[in-house]
Amino acid sequence: MVVCQLVRIRNVSSSTFFVVSAKDPFYAPRIGDQLCGEDAFEIPPGFDSACEAFVVPWAATTMSGLIIGEVGAAEGSKLRCCVGPCEIDGGSTDWLRLHLTSWEAFALEHWLPLGQRHFLGAIGGVVELQLTFRDPLGSGSPSAADAELAHQPSWEKPMDPVEAELRKASQHIAECMHFERESFCAPANTVFLNVYDLASAASIPNAMLCNSVVKSFGAFHAAVEIYGEEWGFYRQADPTECGICRSRQPRRHHVHVYRQSVNLGTTRFTDWQVWDLIRDQIIPYWPGSRYDLIHCNCIHFAEAFAQLLEVQPVPPWVRGLHETGAALLRVPWPFSMLTSGSSGTNEQSQANA
Repeated sequence: MVVCQLVRIRNVSSSTFFVVSAKDPFYAPRIGDQLCGEDAFEIPPGFDSACEAFVVPWAATTMSGLIIGEVGAAEGSKLRCCVGPCEIDGGSTDWLRLHLTSWEAFALEHWLPLGQRHFLGAIGGVVELQLTFRDPLGSGSPSAADAELAHQPSWEKPMDPVEAELRKASQHIAECMHFERESFCAPANTVFLNVYDLASAASIPNAMLCNSVVKSFGAFHAAVEIYGEEWGFYRQADPTECGICRSRQPRRHHVHVYRQSVNLGTTRFTDWQVWDLIRDQIIPYWPGSRYDLIHCNCIHFAEAFAQLLEVQPVPPWVRGLHETGAALLRVPWPFSMLTSGSSGTNEQSQANA
């Protein structure tokens, strides 16, 4: 299944909401610097904080889900959020789903597709979301719950008034909740490390070695995204050519398989200052002839670029494989015999759109 993580929670509405994280033995979720236990964590108006290890649970493994409610609303109006398949597409895609406290599927118009389900089920890609609470547009117009009551067939038993009010309150919460992919709502000066599986054949072993439970290492390609453009380092057919390639279509590649984006933070440099850095401190020092599969590859470039942009470093699980390989090749015989024949594989540059 797809792993869905909340990386930021904001409240720009006029109401106070709360979240209750699902019990998970592998995670200790935090909002800001506070641990989120089994008690409700209130989100007042104006709240804006980053989250850490805050995972939306899988439908197949949770008893409670991620609970979201509004302070002061009826107890039964809370919503449960979880990740799982949907009958709409035959179960091939994982969705962020909403349910009533009874686990009845609810507000399907607010469900969010996350990505294709991994065939091994328990492992898969990571999707990072931001949860924003906003006042519904046209709050005076009839809600979906009102429309449901208005179109209830006459031969059906009328809905209990208490249940009707609870559904109306639940619908209001659903309309205030907005789950958005972090990369779409992050500031323009946010730096992302876009991580790719080297090829489709590497996706399964990478997922087994690097997933929501285990972070060891994998065979990855990496590129840096800033101001809507992605920059990577590649071996060139002509070694005299520059090894730096720019793509105006981040997270897409004709060979490597996009896996996830890691937020490295925001840079203090403007877009034109970043261009100056690339022209003066990147391009002259990263010719295609410098590329080496183990000792100077796309991940080394990403580390250097991130340092110039003054953001967080490349995570260890991305660097792990090439660092292990470099360490082995520094060991005397028999591993040193491999260095004589190591020339790296030919990587093709991204097409400039």
